[in-house]
Amino acid sequence: MPGRTESLRAFIALELSEEVRRRAARMQARLQAECMGWRWVRAENMHLTLFFLGSVERDRLEAVFAAVDAAAAAVEPFSFEVGGLGTFGPRSNPRVLWVGVQEKSGRLSLLYESLAERLEKLGFEREDRPFRPHITLARAKSGGSRRHPDTVPLGREGEELGRVEARRVVVMRSILEPGGAVYSMLHQSPMKGVGGHGDVG
Repeated sequence: MPGRTESLRAFIALELSEEVRRRAARMQARLQAECMGWRWVRAENMHLTLFFLGSVERDRLEAVFAAVDAAAAAVEPFSFEVGGLGTFGPRSNPRVLWVGVQEKSGRLSLLYESLAERLEKLGFEREDRPFRPHITLARAKSGGSRRHPDTVPLGREGEELGRVEARRVVVMRSILEPGGAVYSMLHQSPMKGVGGHGDVG
């Protein structure tokens, strides 16, 4: 029998600016006093996930990279706003605490759809739920109790973390370690648009 091909855990994302990460970390620091029973995402790990690939065999990576290259090249660079708190799951028992993403030009949705279509042809399934761009701040710890009191005003105004200029798509590797996930870049794909360039909207 041939040897088993090595696999790795990977996802596709847009990066955040250092300033937005710093502001998100300050928001986390304020929330930690009010929200107990959560695992907080380290600032350096914050990103906007476009597509979670899961376990990927190494011999499939080149096809994935080519798909990401093609999807990114067809979309002009754009910017998006980060701000406003929200949760996934019922308010009484939320699973994820996140900060929202707003992108008015439609390029973010176009990029996601282009990626999803190409990756589905390679055998990667998209999630059943609609794409809802967000930045994860914390995930609920398994077991035990957690508190998400009404004093945490979800979706409040005045919690804008800033604007991010998106000019490339990255494929990231995720290694799960006892202290949390460790990410490293496997590939980057520049956004170009139809004419090979584009102004950030």
